[in-house]
Amino acid sequence: MNIEHLLRRLSVKRPLFHNEADFQHALAWEIREQEGGTIRLERRMDVGNQKVYLDIWFEKENRKYAIELKYKVKTLEHTLDNEKYSLSNHGAQDIGRYDVLKDLYRIEQLVITGQVDEGFVIFLTNDPSYYLDPVQDKPTADRDFRIHEGKQVHGLLNWGEGTGDGTMKGREEAISVIGNYKMHWSPYSRLDHPSNGTFRILVLHVRPDQLRDQTVPKLNNNNLSAFHQLQEDNHEEEIKYPAVPWLQSFLHTKPILKSQIDLRDKLAECLEMSGYRLTVNRDIGPFKVDIWAEKDEECLALEVRYKTAALRTIHQGNIVELKQQGAHDISRYDFVKDIEKLERVTETRPNVHGYAILLTNDHLYWQPSRRINVVDEAFHISEGHRLQGTLAWKEHAGAGTTTGREKAVHLKAAYRMEWNSYLSVGDQKNGEFKILLVKVGNDNERRALDL
Repeated sequence: MNIEHLLRRLSVKRPLFHNEADFQHALAWEIREQEGGTIRLERRMDVGNQKVYLDIWFEKENRKYAIELKYKVKTLEHTLDNEKYSLSNHGAQDIGRYDVLKDLYRIEQLVITGQVDEGFVIFLTNDPSYYLDPVQDKPTADRDFRIHEGKQVHGLLNWGEGTGDGTMKGREEAISVIGNYKMHWSPYSRLDHPSNGTFRILVLHVRPDQLRDQTVPKLNNNNLSAFHQLQEDNHEEEIKYPAVPWLQSFLHTKPILKSQIDLRDKLAECLEMSGYRLTVNRDIGPFKVDIWAEKDEECLALEVRYKTAALRTIHQGNIVELKQQGAHDISRYDFVKDIEKLERVTETRPNVHGYAILLTNDHLYWQPSRRINVVDEAFHISEGHRLQGTLAWKEHAGAGTTTGREKAVHLKAAYRMEWNSYLSVGDQKNGEFKILLVKVGNDNERRALDL
Protein backbone atom coordinates (compact mmCIF):
# COMPACT_ATOMS: atom_id res chain seq x y z
CA MET A 1 0.00 0.00 0.00
CA ASN A 2 1.39 3.38 -1.06
CA ILE A 3 0.25 5.51 1.85
CA GLU A 4 2.01 8.65 0.60
CA HIS A 5 0.08 8.45 -2.69
CA LEU A 6 -3.20 8.01 -0.81
CA LEU A 7 -2.45 11.01 1.40
CA ARG A 8 -1.64 13.21 -1.60
CA ARG A 9 -4.98 12.31 -3.16
CA LEU A 10 -6.73 12.95 0.12
CA SER A 11 -5.09 16.36 0.55
CA VAL A 12 -6.71 17.52 -2.68
CA LYS A 13 -10.17 16.33 -1.62
CA ARG A 14 -9.86 17.17 2.08
CA PRO A 15 -7.18 19.77 2.88
CA LEU A 16 -8.73 20.32 6.30
CA PHE A 17 -10.54 18.24 8.95
CA HIS A 18 -12.83 19.11 11.83
CA ASN A 19 -11.13 16.72 14.23
CA GLU A 20 -9.19 13.46 14.43
CA ALA A 21 -12.27 11.31 13.91
CA ASP A 22 -13.04 13.25 10.71
CA PHE A 23 -9.47 12.61 9.53
CA GLN A 24 -9.79 8.91 10.43
CA HIS A 25 -13.00 8.39 8.49
CA ALA A 26 -11.79 10.36 5.47
CA LEU A 27 -8.55 8.38 5.17
CA ALA A 28 -10.34 5.07 5.68
CA TRP A 29 -12.78 5.99 2.91
CA GLU A 30 -9.91 6.91 0.58
CA ILE A 31 -8.13 3.62 1.28
CA ARG A 32 -11.33 1.68 0.61
CA GLU A 33 -11.97 3.52 -2.64
CA GLN A 34 -8.44 3.20 -3.99
CA GLU A 35 -7.32 -0.15 -2.60
CA GLY A 36 -10.47 -2.20 -2.00
CA GLY A 37 -9.79 -4.92 0.56
CA THR A 38 -11.26 -5.12 4.06
CA ILE A 39 -11.12 -2.16 6.40
CA ARG A 40 -12.12 -1.70 10.04
CA LEU A 41 -12.08 1.28 12.39
CA GLU A 42 -11.22 0.95 16.09
CA ARG A 43 -10.37 -2.71 15.79
CA ARG A 44 -9.16 -4.26 19.04
CA MET A 45 -5.62 -5.66 19.11
CA ASP A 46 -3.46 -6.84 22.01
CA VAL A 47 -0.07 -5.34 22.83
CA GLY A 48 1.31 -7.35 25.72
CA ASN A 49 -1.32 -7.20 28.44
CA GLN A 50 -2.92 -4.05 27.03
CA LYS A 51 -5.90 -3.68 24.74
CA VAL A 52 -5.27 -1.38 21.80
CA TYR A 53 -7.97 -0.06 19.49
CA LEU A 54 -6.43 0.72 16.11
CA ASP A 55 -7.59 3.80 14.28
CA ILE A 56 -7.53 1.90 10.97
CA TRP A 57 -6.98 -1.81 10.29
CA PHE A 58 -6.72 -2.81 6.63
CA GLU A 59 -6.30 -6.19 4.92
CA LYS A 60 -5.73 -6.88 1.24
CA GLU A 61 -4.44 -10.03 -0.43
CA ASN A 62 -3.57 -11.58 2.94
CA ARG A 63 -1.45 -8.60 4.02
CA LYS A 64 -2.53 -6.76 7.14
CA TYR A 65 -1.83 -3.10 7.90
CA ALA A 66 -2.20 -1.08 11.09
CA ILE A 67 -2.58 2.70 11.02
CA GLU A 68 -2.56 5.10 13.96
CA LEU A 69 -3.47 8.76 13.42
CA LYS A 70 -2.87 11.98 15.29
CA TYR A 71 -4.37 15.38 14.44
CA LYS A 72 -3.11 18.25 16.60
CA VAL A 73 -4.01 21.82 15.70
CA LYS A 74 -3.73 25.47 16.55
CA THR A 75 -6.74 27.79 16.49
CA LEU A 76 -8.23 28.15 13.02
CA GLU A 77 -11.56 29.54 11.78
CA HIS A 78 -12.02 28.82 8.09
CA THR A 79 -14.71 28.20 5.49
CA LEU A 80 -13.95 25.74 2.74
CA ASP A 81 -16.43 24.78 0.02
CA ASN A 82 -19.23 26.39 2.05
CA GLU A 83 -18.30 24.25 5.06
CA LYS A 84 -17.27 26.04 8.24
CA TYR A 85 -14.33 24.76 10.28
CA SER A 86 -13.66 25.91 13.83
CA LEU A 87 -10.47 24.41 15.26
CA SER A 88 -9.51 25.02 18.88
CA ASN A 89 -5.94 25.23 20.11
CA HIS A 90 -4.86 21.84 21.45
CA GLY A 91 -1.61 22.94 23.10
CA ALA A 92 0.16 20.47 25.45
CA GLN A 93 2.75 19.70 22.79
CA ASP A 94 4.85 17.65 25.23
CA ILE A 95 1.96 15.24 25.71
CA GLY A 96 1.24 15.29 21.97
CA ARG A 97 4.81 14.22 21.18
CA TYR A 98 4.68 11.43 23.75
CA ASP A 99 1.41 10.12 22.31
CA VAL A 100 2.80 9.99 18.77
CA LEU A 101 5.77 7.92 19.87
CA LYS A 102 3.55 5.72 22.04
CA ASP A 103 1.60 4.94 18.86
CA LEU A 104 4.90 4.10 17.15
CA TYR A 105 5.77 1.70 19.97
CA ARG A 106 2.39 -0.03 19.65
CA ILE A 107 2.68 -0.44 15.90
CA GLU A 108 6.17 -1.92 16.32
CA GLN A 109 4.83 -4.50 18.75
CA LEU A 110 2.02 -5.48 16.38
CA VAL A 111 4.56 -6.00 13.59
CA ILE A 112 7.01 -7.86 15.83
CA THR A 113 4.38 -10.28 17.10
CA GLY A 114 3.09 -10.92 13.57
CA GLN A 115 -0.39 -9.49 14.14
CA VAL A 116 0.14 -7.17 11.16
CA ASP A 117 2.62 -7.14 8.29
CA GLU A 118 3.26 -3.39 8.21
CA GLY A 119 2.14 -0.32 10.05
CA PHE A 120 2.01 3.47 9.85
CA VAL A 121 1.88 6.33 12.30
CA ILE A 122 0.49 9.46 10.61
CA PHE A 123 0.57 12.86 12.29
CA LEU A 124 -1.10 15.88 10.70
CA THR A 125 -0.76 19.36 12.23
CA ASN A 126 -0.71 23.10 11.61
CA ASP A 127 1.35 23.65 14.79
CA PRO A 128 4.97 24.46 13.80
CA SER A 129 6.28 23.63 17.28
CA TYR A 130 6.02 19.96 16.35
CA TYR A 131 8.07 20.09 13.14
CA LEU A 132 10.44 23.05 13.58
CA ASP A 133 13.88 22.36 15.02
CA PRO A 134 14.10 24.14 18.41
CA VAL A 135 17.75 25.02 17.55
CA GLN A 136 18.73 25.29 21.22
CA ASP A 137 18.92 21.79 22.65
CA LYS A 138 17.57 22.59 26.09
CA PRO A 139 16.95 19.73 28.57
CA THR A 140 13.16 20.13 28.50
CA ALA A 141 10.83 17.58 30.10
CA ASP A 142 9.96 16.07 26.70
CA ARG A 143 13.41 16.29 25.14
CA ASP A 144 13.49 12.54 24.37
CA PHE A 145 10.12 12.77 22.62
CA ARG A 146 10.96 15.53 20.14
CA ILE A 147 9.88 14.77 16.57
CA HIS A 148 10.99 17.86 14.64
CA GLU A 149 12.37 17.71 11.09
CA GLY A 150 15.58 15.67 10.90
CA LYS A 151 15.34 14.25 14.42
CA GLN A 152 16.48 10.63 14.76
CA VAL A 153 14.25 8.56 17.04
CA HIS A 154 15.48 5.27 18.47
CA GLY A 155 15.97 3.52 21.79
CA LEU A 156 14.56 4.12 25.24
CA LEU A 157 12.76 7.46 25.59
CA ASN A 158 11.82 8.92 28.95
CA TRP A 159 10.65 12.12 30.59
CA GLY A 160 13.34 14.48 31.84
CA GLU A 161 14.12 14.88 35.50
CA GLY A 162 11.75 17.14 37.36
CA THR A 163 8.83 16.57 34.99
CA GLY A 164 5.60 17.41 36.82
CA ASP A 165 3.16 14.72 37.84
CA GLY A 166 0.41 16.54 35.98
CA THR A 167 2.32 16.26 32.71
CA MET A 168 3.11 12.58 33.14
CA LYS A 169 -0.23 11.47 34.54
CA GLY A 170 -1.25 8.36 32.63
CA ARG A 171 1.99 8.58 30.63
CA GLU A 172 4.61 7.79 33.27
CA GLU A 173 6.22 4.87 31.48
CA ALA A 174 9.21 5.15 29.19
CA ILE A 175 8.80 4.28 25.50
CA SER A 176 11.04 1.71 23.80
CA VAL A 177 11.47 2.34 20.07
CA ILE A 178 13.22 -0.59 18.43
CA GLY A 179 13.61 0.70 14.87
CA ASN A 180 15.52 3.77 13.78
CA TYR A 181 13.37 6.57 12.35
CA LYS A 182 14.40 9.91 10.90
CA MET A 183 11.63 12.49 11.10
CA HIS A 184 10.64 13.91 7.73
CA TRP A 185 7.69 16.31 7.49
CA SER A 186 5.99 16.81 4.12
CA PRO A 187 3.62 19.57 2.98
CA TYR A 188 -0.02 18.50 3.20
CA SER A 189 -2.10 21.59 2.45
CA ARG A 190 -1.90 25.39 2.46
CA LEU A 191 -5.10 27.30 3.09
CA ASP A 192 -5.83 30.89 2.11
CA HIS A 193 -5.68 32.05 5.69
CA PRO A 194 -3.51 34.68 7.40
CA SER A 195 -2.38 32.38 10.25
CA ASN A 196 -2.22 28.68 11.05
CA GLY A 197 -3.29 27.75 7.54
CA THR A 198 -0.28 25.57 6.68
CA PHE A 199 -0.55 21.86 7.43
CA ARG A 200 2.37 19.43 7.40
CA ILE A 201 2.30 15.68 7.79
CA LEU A 202 4.66 13.10 9.32
CA VAL A 203 4.48 9.47 8.18
CA LEU A 204 6.39 6.79 10.09
CA HIS A 205 6.46 3.47 8.28
CA VAL A 206 7.09 0.34 10.38
CA ARG A 207 8.32 -2.71 8.48
CA PRO A 208 9.71 -6.04 9.72
CA ASP A 209 13.09 -5.49 8.02
CA GLN A 210 13.57 -2.26 10.01
CA LEU A 211 13.16 -4.19 13.22
CA ARG A 212 15.22 -7.22 12.25
CA ASP A 213 18.15 -4.93 11.55
CA GLN A 214 18.17 -4.14 15.26
CA THR A 215 18.31 -7.69 16.59
CA VAL A 216 20.82 -9.28 18.93
CA PRO A 217 21.65 -13.01 18.95
CA LYS A 218 20.14 -13.85 22.34
CA LEU A 219 16.39 -14.05 21.70
CA ASN A 220 13.53 -16.31 22.64
CA ASN A 221 11.32 -18.27 20.27
CA ASN A 222 8.02 -16.52 20.90
CA ASN A 223 7.76 -14.50 17.68
CA LEU A 224 10.17 -11.96 19.17
CA SER A 225 12.95 -12.32 16.59
CA ALA A 226 12.98 -8.58 15.96
CA PHE A 227 13.61 -7.47 19.51
CA HIS A 228 16.65 -5.39 20.26
CA GLN A 229 18.06 -5.35 23.76
CA LEU A 230 18.09 -1.63 24.43
CA GLN A 231 20.23 0.32 26.87
CA GLU A 232 20.61 -2.59 29.26
CA ASP A 233 23.62 -2.33 31.55
CA ASN A 234 23.91 -5.03 34.13
CA HIS A 235 27.28 -4.69 35.83
CA GLU A 236 26.39 -6.39 39.08
CA GLU A 237 28.49 -9.29 40.28
CA GLU A 238 26.75 -12.63 40.46
CA ILE A 239 24.96 -13.08 43.77
CA LYS A 240 26.15 -16.10 45.74
CA TYR A 241 23.82 -18.00 48.03
CA PRO A 242 26.07 -20.83 49.25
CA ALA A 243 23.39 -22.07 51.65
CA VAL A 244 20.80 -22.18 48.86
CA PRO A 245 22.44 -23.95 45.89
CA TRP A 246 19.16 -24.51 44.05
CA LEU A 247 18.88 -20.74 43.54
CA GLN A 248 22.06 -20.51 41.48
CA SER A 249 20.58 -21.03 38.00
CA PHE A 250 17.81 -18.53 38.76
CA LEU A 251 20.27 -15.91 40.00
CA HIS A 252 22.59 -16.54 37.07
CA THR A 253 19.95 -15.85 34.40
CA LYS A 254 18.29 -13.06 36.42
CA PRO A 255 14.97 -13.03 34.58
CA ILE A 256 12.49 -10.21 35.01
CA LEU A 257 9.26 -11.98 35.83
CA LYS A 258 5.82 -11.19 34.47
CA SER A 259 3.91 -12.15 37.61
CA GLN A 260 4.08 -13.85 40.98
CA ILE A 261 3.06 -17.12 39.36
CA ASP A 262 5.89 -16.69 36.86
CA LEU A 263 8.34 -16.29 39.76
CA ARG A 264 6.95 -19.39 41.47
CA ASP A 265 7.27 -21.44 38.29
CA LYS A 266 10.84 -20.25 37.60
CA LEU A 267 11.88 -21.22 41.13
CA ALA A 268 10.15 -24.57 40.70
CA GLU A 269 12.21 -25.17 37.54
CA CYS A 270 15.40 -24.45 39.47
CA LEU A 271 14.42 -26.93 42.16
CA GLU A 272 13.63 -29.60 39.58
CA MET A 273 17.01 -29.04 37.93
CA SER A 274 18.57 -29.62 41.36
CA GLY A 275 16.84 -32.99 41.68
CA TYR A 276 13.87 -32.09 43.87
CA ARG A 277 10.40 -33.60 43.49
CA LEU A 278 7.83 -30.81 43.49
CA THR A 279 4.27 -30.09 44.47
CA VAL A 280 2.81 -26.64 43.84
CA ASN A 281 0.18 -25.29 46.27
CA ARG A 282 0.69 -28.23 48.62
CA ASP A 283 -1.54 -28.67 51.66
CA ILE A 284 0.56 -29.22 54.79
CA GLY A 285 -1.82 -29.72 57.68
CA PRO A 286 -4.05 -26.64 57.86
CA PHE A 287 -1.64 -24.65 55.68
CA LYS A 288 -1.04 -24.36 51.95
CA VAL A 289 2.48 -23.58 50.73
CA ASP A 290 3.40 -22.23 47.28
CA ILE A 291 6.10 -24.85 46.63
CA TRP A 292 6.85 -28.10 48.46
CA ALA A 293 10.09 -29.79 47.39
CA GLU A 294 11.59 -33.11 48.49
CA LYS A 295 15.00 -34.69 47.88
CA ASP A 296 16.35 -37.60 49.90
CA GLU A 297 15.62 -36.73 53.55
CA GLU A 298 15.35 -32.98 52.94
CA CYS A 299 12.12 -31.05 52.47
CA LEU A 300 11.67 -27.40 51.49
CA ALA A 301 8.60 -25.20 51.92
CA LEU A 302 8.63 -21.98 49.89
CA GLU A 303 6.36 -18.94 50.06
CA VAL A 304 6.85 -16.57 47.11
CA ARG A 305 5.98 -12.89 46.65
CA TYR A 306 6.61 -10.62 43.65
CA LYS A 307 5.72 -6.93 43.97
CA THR A 308 6.35 -4.43 41.20
CA ALA A 309 6.62 -0.74 40.51
CA ALA A 310 5.87 0.61 37.02
CA LEU A 311 8.57 -0.30 34.50
CA ARG A 312 8.83 -0.68 30.75
CA THR A 313 12.04 -1.99 29.25
CA ILE A 314 13.55 -4.73 27.11
CA HIS A 315 15.52 -7.41 28.95
CA GLN A 316 17.20 -10.47 27.43
CA GLY A 317 15.31 -9.89 24.18
CA ASN A 318 11.90 -9.66 25.83
CA ILE A 319 9.61 -6.69 26.29
CA VAL A 320 8.92 -6.16 29.98
CA GLU A 321 5.93 -4.14 31.14
CA LEU A 322 5.37 -4.09 34.89
CA LYS A 323 2.49 -2.31 36.57
CA GLN A 324 2.46 -0.23 39.72
CA GLN A 325 0.93 -2.56 42.30
CA GLY A 326 1.01 -0.36 45.39
CA ALA A 327 -0.79 -1.47 48.60
CA HIS A 328 2.57 -1.76 50.35
CA ASP A 329 1.01 -2.07 53.82
CA ILE A 330 -1.04 -5.10 52.82
CA SER A 331 1.92 -6.66 50.99
CA ARG A 332 4.21 -6.26 54.00
CA TYR A 333 1.63 -7.89 56.25
CA ASP A 334 1.27 -10.81 53.83
CA PHE A 335 5.04 -11.37 53.69
CA VAL A 336 5.35 -11.40 57.49
CA LYS A 337 2.36 -13.72 57.61
CA ASP A 338 4.28 -16.05 55.25
CA ILE A 339 7.10 -16.21 57.80
CA GLU A 340 4.61 -17.07 60.55
CA LYS A 341 3.11 -19.79 58.36
CA LEU A 342 6.52 -21.32 57.66
CA GLU A 343 7.31 -21.34 61.38
CA ARG A 344 4.15 -23.38 61.97
CA VAL A 345 4.97 -25.75 59.10
CA THR A 346 8.57 -26.37 60.21
CA GLU A 347 8.24 -26.42 64.01
CA THR A 348 7.16 -30.08 64.21
CA ARG A 349 9.02 -31.22 61.10
CA PRO A 350 12.77 -31.24 61.81
CA ASN A 351 13.72 -32.14 58.24
CA VAL A 352 11.81 -29.20 56.70
CA HIS A 353 13.36 -25.81 55.93
CA GLY A 354 11.21 -22.87 54.96
CA TYR A 355 12.01 -19.90 52.75
CA ALA A 356 9.96 -16.72 52.47
CA ILE A 357 11.00 -14.96 49.27
CA LEU A 358 10.17 -11.44 48.10
CA LEU A 359 11.46 -10.06 44.79
CA THR A 360 10.67 -6.44 43.91
CA ASN A 361 11.76 -3.35 42.01
CA ASP A 362 9.82 -1.10 44.40
CA HIS A 363 12.26 0.70 46.69
CA LEU A 364 9.53 1.39 49.24
CA TYR A 365 9.95 -2.17 50.50
CA TRP A 366 13.68 -2.05 51.25
CA GLN A 367 14.18 1.64 52.04
CA PRO A 368 13.29 2.75 55.60
CA SER A 369 10.14 4.84 55.76
CA ARG A 370 10.43 8.54 56.59
CA ARG A 371 6.91 8.57 57.95
CA ILE A 372 6.16 8.00 61.61
CA ASN A 373 3.31 6.15 63.28
CA VAL A 374 2.19 4.49 60.05
CA VAL A 375 -0.49 1.83 60.41
CA ASP A 376 1.78 -1.03 59.23
CA GLU A 377 4.88 0.01 61.18
CA ALA A 378 5.14 -3.41 62.87
CA PHE A 379 5.28 -5.18 59.51
CA HIS A 380 8.00 -3.10 57.88
CA ILE A 381 10.65 -5.16 56.15
CA SER A 382 13.12 -2.43 55.15
CA GLU A 383 16.86 -3.02 55.26
CA GLY A 384 18.05 -3.72 58.81
CA HIS A 385 14.56 -3.90 60.31
CA ARG A 386 14.00 -6.61 62.93
CA LEU A 387 10.85 -8.71 63.09
CA GLN A 388 9.99 -10.56 66.26
CA GLY A 389 7.23 -11.22 68.77
CA THR A 390 3.61 -10.17 68.29
CA LEU A 391 3.06 -7.78 65.39
CA ALA A 392 -0.21 -5.91 64.87
CA TRP A 393 -1.73 -3.01 62.99
CA LYS A 394 -1.86 0.40 64.64
CA GLU A 395 -5.19 1.25 66.21
CA HIS A 396 -5.95 3.85 63.54
CA ALA A 397 -5.63 1.35 60.68
CA GLY A 398 -8.65 1.58 58.40
CA ALA A 399 -11.04 -1.31 57.91
CA GLY A 400 -10.35 -1.27 54.17
CA THR A 401 -6.70 -2.05 54.86
CA THR A 402 -7.16 -4.72 57.49
CA THR A 403 -10.18 -6.58 56.09
CA GLY A 404 -9.26 -10.26 55.97
CA ARG A 405 -5.99 -9.47 57.73
CA GLU A 406 -7.21 -8.38 61.17
CA LYS A 407 -5.26 -10.96 63.17
CA ALA A 408 -1.91 -10.11 64.69
CA VAL A 409 1.14 -12.09 63.57
CA HIS A 410 3.06 -14.07 66.19
CA LEU A 411 6.70 -14.90 65.41
CA LYS A 412 8.62 -17.30 67.64
CA ALA A 413 12.04 -16.30 66.31
CA ALA A 414 13.65 -12.98 65.49
CA TYR A 415 14.50 -12.04 61.88
CA ARG A 416 16.68 -9.22 60.67
CA MET A 417 15.86 -8.01 57.14
CA GLU A 418 18.89 -8.03 54.86
CA TRP A 419 18.17 -7.31 51.20
CA ASN A 420 20.41 -8.45 48.34
CA SER A 421 20.86 -6.90 44.92
CA TYR A 422 19.28 -8.95 42.14
CA LEU A 423 19.35 -6.95 38.90
CA SER A 424 19.85 -3.41 37.66
CA VAL A 425 18.35 -2.48 34.29
CA GLY A 426 20.23 0.57 33.00
CA ASP A 427 19.53 3.83 34.77
CA GLN A 428 15.78 3.63 34.45
CA LYS A 429 13.34 4.60 37.12
CA ASN A 430 12.37 1.44 39.01
CA GLY A 431 15.08 -0.48 37.15
CA GLU A 432 16.72 -1.80 40.32
CA PHE A 433 15.51 -5.16 41.62
CA LYS A 434 16.26 -6.59 45.06
CA ILE A 435 15.50 -9.91 46.68
CA LEU A 436 14.71 -10.71 50.31
CA LEU A 437 15.20 -14.34 51.32
CA VAL A 438 14.20 -15.26 54.87
CA LYS A 439 15.13 -18.75 56.01
CA VAL A 440 12.85 -20.38 58.57
CA GLY A 441 13.65 -23.71 60.22
CA ASN A 442 14.61 -25.70 63.24
CA ASP A 443 18.26 -24.67 63.29
CA ASN A 444 19.50 -21.38 64.65
CA GLU A 445 19.71 -19.65 61.26
CA ARG A 446 16.49 -17.71 61.41
CA ARG A 447 17.12 -14.51 59.54
CA ALA A 448 17.22 -12.99 56.13
CA LEU A 449 20.24 -14.33 54.29
CA ASP A 450 22.93 -11.67 53.93
CA LEU A 451 25.59 -12.74 51.47
